[in-house]
Amino acid sequence: DLKYDVLRVIEVQLGRERNSSDPYAGRTIDLDLILYENVVIASEGLILPDPEILTRAFLAVPLHELAPGLVIPGSRRSIADVAAGLGTRGMQPLGQYTETLRKELLHDRQ
Repeated sequence: DLKYDVLRVIEVQLGRERNSSDPYAGRTIDLDLILYENVVIASEGLILPDPEILTRAFLAVPLHELAPGLVIPGSRRSIADVAAGLGTRGMQPLGQYTETLRKELLHDRQ
């Protein structure tokens, strides 16, 4: 429900148009659900945690910045180890933004 009833609605509101002939076509915005607490799901429309966390720096590195002690559910791999094994070429840490997000995450859990 979160993926289709919330994230996809936000994408449409921000001008996203889905191109079924080219799933990698340019887009205004692309929101994905990559992790949800300790939930592990493998269904036709959703896999959590997203297996691409293990191979894509643009997913693993920011996730590590937000939750450095995270162990990826269902994999027994720490996000620190995953992020350390991926290159960060072309990526730039956003320390202040990360701190703001981390505070929001901690605030939401209280």
